[in-house]
Amino acid sequence: MISRTPKRFELSRRACLRGAGAALALPMLEAMVPSVARAQQKTAGAAKPLRLVVWTLPDGVRMDAWTPKTTGAGYATTPILQPLDAYKAQFNVISGLANTPASVVSGDIFAGSHARATGAMLSQMPLTFTSGNNIKNGISMDQVIANYLKTTAPSLRLPSLELGAVYAGATGNCEDGYSCAYLTNLAWTGPTTFLPKETNPKAVFDRLTKGGLPGPAPVTTTMPPPATTTSTMTPGAKALAYQKGILDLVAADTNALKAKLGRADQAKLSDYLDSVNELERRVNAMTPATGSGAAGAGGTAPPMPTAGCMSVAAPKDGTYLGTDRTKNNYGYAEVLTAMNDMIALALTCDLTRVVTFMSEIPLNTQTNFAFVGVDSANYHDDISHHGGNPTKLMGIQTVNTFYAQQFAYLLDQLAATPDPDGGTLLDTTQVVWSKELGDGRLHDCKGVPWVLAGGKYFKNGRFVDFGGAPHQKLLVSICQSVGLDNMTFGDPTKGVGPLDGLA
Repeated sequence: MISRTPKRFELSRRACLRGAGAALALPMLEAMVPSVARAQQKTAGAAKPLRLVVWTLPDGVRMDAWTPKTTGAGYATTPILQPLDAYKAQFNVISGLANTPASVVSGDIFAGSHARATGAMLSQMPLTFTSGNNIKNGISMDQVIANYLKTTAPSLRLPSLELGAVYAGATGNCEDGYSCAYLTNLAWTGPTTFLPKETNPKAVFDRLTKGGLPGPAPVTTTMPPPATTTSTMTPGAKALAYQKGILDLVAADTNALKAKLGRADQAKLSDYLDSVNELERRVNAMTPATGSGAAGAGGTAPPMPTAGCMSVAAPKDGTYLGTDRTKNNYGYAEVLTAMNDMIALALTCDLTRVVTFMSEIPLNTQTNFAFVGVDSANYHDDISHHGGNPTKLMGIQTVNTFYAQQFAYLLDQLAATPDPDGGTLLDTTQVVWSKELGDGRLHDCKGVPWVLAGGKYFKNGRFVDFGGAPHQKLLVSICQSVGLDNMTFGDPTKGVGPLDGLA
């Protein structure tokens, strides 16, 4: 029986036995990213970005209208990238990266390509071929960085925020026998656990503002009530304290139950305990401080909201294409703008420093882009599989340009917000615009184009073609840009070190 014990169970069990708090995440990082202990002691340089946003579009791009003709700083802006022209000096266009774990060695190159490429985009691990519950991926880059920030900035209300514009389930077969979990999620806390997206902007707003926005303590002009424990607690504080008590009870009960379970169930329970512990940490982070300017755990500074952190109007309660049809009151462009506003709010108020956003689900069969002049009952089949048809190629370019405009809007929001340490939020945020494929018709995973905007760690303002370099190296570079010192990511046999010439 011992020889049949799954390796991932052993890892999960060790993680649980490590103890409470942030230590629960360390074994996972230890297995995936070397030198974590050294990275956590490393102080981030003033020129390094402190935040990460990953923003995706689906089904590839029109490569000839996306890719600059010349490399370096003097490249001419291409039609699709034109909406970003105001920030040309603040981003790099990147091409020629090979998403090797997503590429098949033999067989049908099209089989499951969208699911494979999306699932491996931020994990760089080969996916287990399954449509059942035995999914297996790897920890994603955003969660490695979120775990790092749990120790360097433990007072953050949310370690990470997972958003999307379109709902899609995560169970069953979504593409050629590959699980929907791979196709519909970017963020993975480990091989078998993904973080689902929130697609209702109002729900995101409520989550961000629960407990109030950070800022100076309010000034009171009334006499305080008698100093008793119950009378001095606000209703919000009482609710938070109650939640903490419930979480303690759940953790104690599940620990007691664990000794009675078999090994397979113990592994699942370990993952659950990790989730309970994370929820408790988030509740603790939302509890109002007893004094202004109080330091966070470990002597680190508390979150530092920018001057732009203020109460904003709540977006309407609804979705674009959710399961509850009565709440589908958003247009597609409208929900993208609302979610971009929520990303800006989260970063402006320093509620989180890691965000992933899926604008659409690859293999899109839901959004009709007639509102930008591309009549597509099924964009993936009708347009992205263009077959060289000039009308369809122009349709892809139009849709890609629409996404560029939405991405530029997010950059506008960050560039207009001062950072407490000087400059703007765009200066201290690595904003990554990614896709799962290059040419959607070819289902190309080996020449996927990216935009790296903002931050001061990389030398910006260039088009760089890396000529087939491993995609892992890009993820290593991004991790290092926020203070980690790992030299590999995902499958270490596919690439070592950062991308040469990017920093």
